[in-house]
Amino acid sequence: MILEALIAVLLLFGFIIFIHQRGNNVQKEIPSVVRESQQFILDEIAHNSYFVNCVLNYASSDGPGGACKDNTFVLNDGSFLCGVKMDQFIISSKPITYDYACEICPRSLSCLSDNSVPAQKSVYTATTFLVGDGTNEKVIRLYFWSL
Repeated sequence: MILEALIAVLLLFGFIIFIHQRGNNVQKEIPSVVRESQQFILDEIAHNSYFVNCVLNYASSDGPGGACKDNTFVLNDGSFLCGVKMDQFIISSKPITYDYACEICPRSLSCLSDNSVPAQKSVYTATTFLVGDGTNEKVIRLYFWSL
């Protein structure tokens, strides 16, 4: 009887250790290369007058917003260069082993389509806000995930 109880305790203890180690595989912190890259990109967008103009004029303040690298990224004057330049800048500045999604929204809620960011991977996000003339505010959000 004592031997059976000891075996049961050992099995229970082994099960607890197995579950605990399995739960520790989840990464809880943003990798430094991702955090630094996101911060650099968002700082450049927020301080570069060309990108600020692009972002603030991307969609009307009541519009749905959308992806930064979307081919429909058109300024009020019909220019397509903003989306192309922003996409090239982000691609050249992000870590090589990561993919990304970027969104420009009129509100703090996400405005990307559901399939823009993978559900099966760890996704790291960073956000910044740009304010134009007081009536034109935009939220820029970067999502990074490993390839």
